[in-house]
Amino acid sequence: MAQPPAPLVGRSSELALLSDALEQVTRGHQRFVLVEGEPGIGKTRLLQEAAVAARGLGFEVLDGRADDLTTPRPFSALADALDRGGGAHLAEVRALLAATTSDAESQYRAIEAVGTVLEDRARGGPVLLSVEDIHVADAGTLAALRSIRRRTRALPVAMVLTSRIEPRSKGADLLVDEAVRDDGVVLRLGPLADDEVVQLVGEIAGGAPGRRLVAQVRRAGGNPLFASEFVRSLLEEGAVSSAGGAVEFAGERVPEEFTALVVRRVRQLSDDAADVLRTASVLGQRFAPAALAAVLSRPVSSLMPPLREAVAAGFLADPGDGLSFRHGLVRDAIYTDIPPSIRTTMHAEVWRALEGQGASAVDVAPHVALSATAGDLEAAGALRTAARQVVGRAPETAVELLERAREIGPDDAQLLADLATALGWCGRVDDAQTVAQDALNLRPPGHVEGTLRTGLARAFLLQGRPQEALTQAAAAEHAELDPVEAAALRADSSLAHLLSGDLATAEREADTAVSAGTTAAVPYAVCTGLAVRSFVDNFRGYPSAVRWAQEAVEVAARDPSGEAARACPSVFLGHNLLLVDRFEEAEQVLRAGQRDAMGRGSVWQLPLYHVGLGMLRFFDGRWDDAVAEVEAALDVADEFGVRIGLLYGHVLPAMVAFHRDDLAAAEGAVRRGEDLVSSGGPQAGAGWLAWARALLLEASGRTEDAVALLAGVLELDRALGLLTEYWSLGPDLVRMAVAVGATGPAQDAVAGIEEVAERLGTSTDQAAALRCRGVLEDDPDMLLASIETYRTTPRHPERAFACEDAAVVLASAGRSDEAVTVAKEALDVFEELGATRPLNRMLARLRERGVRLGATGRRGRPRSGWEALTPTELEVVRLVAEGMSNPEIAGRLFVSRHTVASHLKHVFQKLGVRSRAELAAAAVAHSSGR
Repeated sequence: MAQPPAPLVGRSSELALLSDALEQVTRGHQRFVLVEGEPGIGKTRLLQEAAVAARGLGFEVLDGRADDLTTPRPFSALADALDRGGGAHLAEVRALLAATTSDAESQYRAIEAVGTVLEDRARGGPVLLSVEDIHVADAGTLAALRSIRRRTRALPVAMVLTSRIEPRSKGADLLVDEAVRDDGVVLRLGPLADDEVVQLVGEIAGGAPGRRLVAQVRRAGGNPLFASEFVRSLLEEGAVSSAGGAVEFAGERVPEEFTALVVRRVRQLSDDAADVLRTASVLGQRFAPAALAAVLSRPVSSLMPPLREAVAAGFLADPGDGLSFRHGLVRDAIYTDIPPSIRTTMHAEVWRALEGQGASAVDVAPHVALSATAGDLEAAGALRTAARQVVGRAPETAVELLERAREIGPDDAQLLADLATALGWCGRVDDAQTVAQDALNLRPPGHVEGTLRTGLARAFLLQGRPQEALTQAAAAEHAELDPVEAAALRADSSLAHLLSGDLATAEREADTAVSAGTTAAVPYAVCTGLAVRSFVDNFRGYPSAVRWAQEAVEVAARDPSGEAARACPSVFLGHNLLLVDRFEEAEQVLRAGQRDAMGRGSVWQLPLYHVGLGMLRFFDGRWDDAVAEVEAALDVADEFGVRIGLLYGHVLPAMVAFHRDDLAAAEGAVRRGEDLVSSGGPQAGAGWLAWARALLLEASGRTEDAVALLAGVLELDRALGLLTEYWSLGPDLVRMAVAVGATGPAQDAVAGIEEVAERLGTSTDQAAALRCRGVLEDDPDMLLASIETYRTTPRHPERAFACEDAAVVLASAGRSDEAVTVAKEALDVFEELGATRPLNRMLARLRERGVRLGATGRRGRPRSGWEALTPTELEVVRLVAEGMSNPEIAGRLFVSRHTVASHLKHVFQKLGVRSRAELAAAAVAHSSGR
C-alpha cells in the first residue's frame, strides 16, 4: 500500500504567506510565489497544502510538472496542467505546435492559446496554476509562464511554482526575476529545526522518538523527506522498539546516504520488481508501460505483477496517463545507484528499443545524449537528426542536442551551420556568430557557407543590426547560392541598406530583388523589393511611395505559400499612407496587417505594427494611445526577443514625456534609444532620436548645441536623400535657430522643407513650409496661412505648434488681439494633449512681448483620477466592467490584446487600483456617482 504524505511540520510562516496570497487572489489580485529549495526539503508537500487550501476557497487548480527526461516538446509541463482541466485544450496546443514550422510562430500561437485558456478560466473564478520543477522546464513552458504572468496581472490567478536553487536555466531565472520585480515572492525552504524534526518523526512513528532515534534522524540534516523516509524504512524493517511510550532505534547501523536507504527498500522487493524499477528509472520520472516493456523485451502483461508490487510499496504512482515515480528524489536515488557505465549501456538499450517501436529521433534524443561516448558517430548523427526535426518548434532543445553532438563527434561545417541557425532562431545572435565563424574556419563547401551566411544575415536583421546583416550578406554573395537563396538574400540586403539609411544602394538592391524574385518565383523577394522601393520614395518625399507599397501588398495577397507576407508589406503601406495624410486608410491597413500577423503567429512583425499605430496616434494627437501602442511593441519584443524597428518605441514615449514636462522620463527613454543604436548601429528612427535629444538640450539651456545637433542630422539626411525628415525635425530647428541667431541652419532647413512640400504636395508639407518660412522671416501672415492649411489636416499637434509660433510673431508685430486668438487655439490643443511644456513656453514668450491670455483654466489633463482617462481608456474600463477578457476587448476595439494590456496598466496607475475586480467595482461606483 502506498504511503500517505508526510505530515507538514514547521512551515507555519510559509503556509501563512501562501494563505495570504490565495486570499488576495480571491479579491481579484494576481499573486506569484516561487517555492525553492534542495531536493526533499518539502516543496511538493507545501504545494499540496496550497492546492487543498485553494480548492477550499473555490479555486480551480491546474497542476503540472517539468521532467528533464520528458520528450523534448515545448510546453510539456503546461500541457500537463491544462490536460488535468480538460483534454481539449491540450489537443489545441498540440495542433498548434504540429501546424507550424517556425519557432517564433509556433511559440506565439501556443502561448496565445494557453494564455487565453487561463484568462477565460480566471474570469469564471480564481485559478491556482502550479508547476513543479521549473528548473528543468523546457523553453516553451518558461516563455508561456512569463506571458501568462503578464497577461493575468489583473486577474485572480495564483501562480505557485517550485524549483531547485541550482542549477537553474536562464529562462527560469528570467521568469523569477521579472516576477520579483512585480512584487512576486520567493520562498526559500530551509532545513527543519531539531524540534520540528522530532515532531515529524513522532507523528510518523506514532510516539515520542527516543534519544538514539533522534540522534540518527538528525543526520538527515533537517530534510523532511530524508527524515520521514528514513523513519518509514525503519518501521517497515522492524528496526524500532517501543518502551515506556517512546519509539527507539533498535538497529545496529544506518545507511550513510539517502540513496543507500532507498536502495535497501528496493531490495525488499522481489528481484523482478527491483529490476523493473531500476530499468524504469532510466526511462525518466514518468514513463509508459509499453516503453518499459519494449526496453525489457517483455509483453506488458508480464510486467503487471512487478509494477503492482512497486506501486504498493510506494515507489510508483499511477495517475492514469502512465506511471511515475512517487517522488523525483526516489527515482534519482535508484537511478544513481546504477553504476555509470551500466547506466550508459541501459540508455543505449532504451534508444534502440524506442527506435524499434517507431519513435522519432526527437523522442529518443535524451537517451541518445546520455548513452553517447566520445567518437560515437552514430549517436552524433541521431542527435543531429533530432535537432533538425525540432529546431522549428523548439530551437533551445535543438541547441542542446547539437551541442551534445558536437561534444561526442568531430566538428564539421554542416553541424556548426545547423547550430548557428538554431542559435539565431533563439535570438542568441552573438553565440550564433561565434559558432558560424568556427564553421567558416573549417572552410565549408560553398552551399553550406551560403546557407550559413544568409541565415546570419536574416538573424541580424531581426535583431535590428542592419550593418552586421550587410556584412554577412556581402560574404554570402561569394558563396554557393541557389537562385531562391540568392533572390531572398538580395531582398534582405535591400532592407538592411534601407534601415542603414543608404537609399541609393537600397533602391538598386530592391530592383534586383524584384527581378531575381520574379525569375526564380520567390514572392518574398519580390514583395520585399517593392516594399523597400516604397520607403526609398517615402524618404525622398515622392507620393509614388504609396503605389509601390500597394503593389507589395498585392504580391503578398497572391502568394498561396504565405512567404511574401513575411515582408510586412502592410507596415510599409501604412507608413506611406501616413506620409500623405490618409490616416483612416493607414489605420485600416495597419490593423488588418496586425490581425493577419497574429493569426499566422508572425510574432516578430507585431512590434512593427504597434510602432506604426503609435506613429499614427502621435501625429493625430492621441498621445496616450500612442504610448500604449509603443509600450505594447516593447512588451512583445521583450517577450519574444525581437528588436527590428524598435527605436521609435523609445523615441515616441520620450517625445510625449518631454512635451508633458516629465524630463526625467524623457531622458530615460532617450538613453534607452541611444543604447539601442550603440549596440545595433544606424537604423530607422535615428533622426527622431536626435530630435528628442535636441529638445532635452534646449530644455537644459544648451540651445546652440541643440541647433548644431539637428543641423548636422539634416545635413546628413540631405546627403543620403532622406528629405522627409526635414518637415519632422525642421520646425523645431528653425524655431531654436532663429532664437539664437543661427540663420544659416534655419535657412537650410526651410529650403529642405520647401523642397519636400513641392514634391509631395500634401497640405501638411505645405503648412510646414509656410510655418518655417514665416518664423524665419518673422512674417505673421505667412504663419496665419500655415494655420489655415494645418486645419485641413489630421495633424492637430502640429497645428498647435504653428499657432504658438504665430501668436509670438503676431505679438511682436503689435497684433495682440490676433495673437490672443491663435494662442487660445493652441492652448485648447495643448491642454487636450497634456502638453504643459509648450503651453507654458508659449505663455512665457507672449508675456515677454506684453501679451497675457488672462485666466486659462486647467493646464492639461489631470494625471490621476477618472478625468485623467482618455476616451480609449474609458472604453476599456467599460468593457472590463462588462466582464470581457483582454482578447475580447481587443476584438471589440479592433486592437491587439497587448495594446489592451498597456491601456489597463495606465488605467490602474491613474485610478490607483490593482486588479480587474477592483477596477470593475470602481467603475460601478463611479457610474452611480458614489
